[in-house]
Amino acid sequence: MAAELRSEPKAVAKRLGALPRDVKALPERAQAFARIKLGTAGDSYDELASRGKRIVGRVRRQKATGEMAEQAGRTGRQTQATRAAARKGAARATRAGKATVTEPKKTTRTS
Repeated sequence: MAAELRSEPKAVAKRLGALPRDVKALPERAQAFARIKLGTAGDSYDELASRGKRIVGRVRRQKATGEMAEQAGRTGRQTQATRAAARKGAARATRAGKATVTEPKKTTRTS
């Protein structure tokens, strides 16, 4: 145990002597770490982007997607037709209502 105590101060002194060198190396180590992580993140992003592209392409080529697009188009056209019919019907009802409420104009005769 006494030998360990005697060698410990030497290890501490040795470690303290290496500390300035380790501190000077920190910026380089941090930059290397950042480059590695950014490269990994870029690779992951590229992989996800290509997977997404494949999935979107597969969905677009599916028969169900085409059928749904056709159905949506049909529904849109039907909605426009219904709106136009309702607008025309409302205009007719308005004209008919005005015709029944208004009195005929009186004409004055000049003799």
